[in-house]
Amino acid sequence: IDEKTRELLERQPDKAKRNVQEIRANIAHKERARKTVTVGIERLQSLWNEQLSSGERSQLRELDRSLSLQSDGPRMSAEAAVRWAEEHLFDRRSVVQEHELWRHALEHARGQGVKLRDIQAVTQTRGYVRDERFPGKVTTREVITREWNIVCLAQEGLGGHAPLCANYRPANASLDAEQRQAVGHILSSRDFVTLFRGGAGTGKSFALREVQAALKRDGRTVRVLAPQRQQVADLERDGFAGAQTVSAFLARCSMPRGAVVLVDEAGQIGGEQMLQLLQCVKENDGRVVLSGDTRQHGAVAATDALRAIEKYSGLQPAELTNIRRQNPETAKTQAERQWLEQYKLAVNEARSGKLAQSFDRLDKQNAIVLCTPADQQQKLTEHFLELAKARHSTVVISQSWSEIHKVNEQVRDGLKAKRASR
Repeated sequence: IDEKTRELLERQPDKAKRNVQEIRANIAHKERARKTVTVGIERLQSLWNEQLSSGERSQLRELDRSLSLQSDGPRMSAEAAVRWAEEHLFDRRSVVQEHELWRHALEHARGQGVKLRDIQAVTQTRGYVRDERFPGKVTTREVITREWNIVCLAQEGLGGHAPLCANYRPANASLDAEQRQAVGHILSSRDFVTLFRGGAGTGKSFALREVQAALKRDGRTVRVLAPQRQQVADLERDGFAGAQTVSAFLARCSMPRGAVVLVDEAGQIGGEQMLQLLQCVKENDGRVVLSGDTRQHGAVAATDALRAIEKYSGLQPAELTNIRRQNPETAKTQAERQWLEQYKLAVNEARSGKLAQSFDRLDKQNAIVLCTPADQQQKLTEHFLELAKARHSTVVISQSWSEIHKVNEQVRDGLKAKRASR
């Protein structure tokens, strides 16, 4: 990389004014060979060792020696690191790759002198449940039991209750036909657990607000929960006064008997909390409405707790499928209407897992711009400045903090230059 950088700067000295680290990164990206997956770890370690200079080897030995001499209290054991990784991973997923446990345990024990072989030795003695059909994947008997209990609680309440709101009559004229059907499905439910599913932009919160209003008109006490504080703040802004986090609710586990608990973003609740929530509500003769979508992509991935209920309980969910955010009816021109119609189709295809079709449709709409790592930030910046000039509201999404910082810096420089030229 050093040699290629030197050659490039000799051929094009004007590039010396740019960030040399960025130039090196671009060269590394272009010049690196394709990864060879057939090389074993021992051979890789040998190759890495050959690339170290004697000075670098000496520094690594000194670092290892200094770590071994540290005595800042008791050191973390490999077993403690593995237990932490298990609690962290198995709360959200029933089955994980064993190498994920190794990675999380190593990260947690960073600086504690714990080595990979120590972690691997511990996981070999943990008694994981394995299936030879799926090599590398593991779970535990405790996780299986917890998931079984969650599904059983949902199944035991099937059809065993009175309707949530027997005499519901739609009172909100803003609900469309699909939303009215979903609200009616929820309020006529005779199950302990009622599922309400819908992707982003389908109007789940709007429909859920109608459910809450109907229950209150019928004299029912309603508790509204969400996994995270920001989600609670969003709910309160949308009219769900008194919403609280699942953790805060479970800390007291106090609710009026017969209350209905509405849970938004239920797909983000871990297995332990889901089991505690269902047990708490059942002990108080309450009912639960779990609103969420395990297929939805978000900042926090869906857990397996809600997915297990969806898959194994036999419950029939109320569901919203029509996306209401990309509404062609709001278009000002025929061309804009056609564009929104195609964009909405692309979003639906992506939600259904038809990614190739979705990208093809977006490409035909000129919604995809091809670029290289070298000019990506520049193109993003130029397009952002064009949209800012036209007074559009714009969001830039990048894959790493490094890219975010570069784009922010270039956008600021571009805005300053435009102001200076006025």
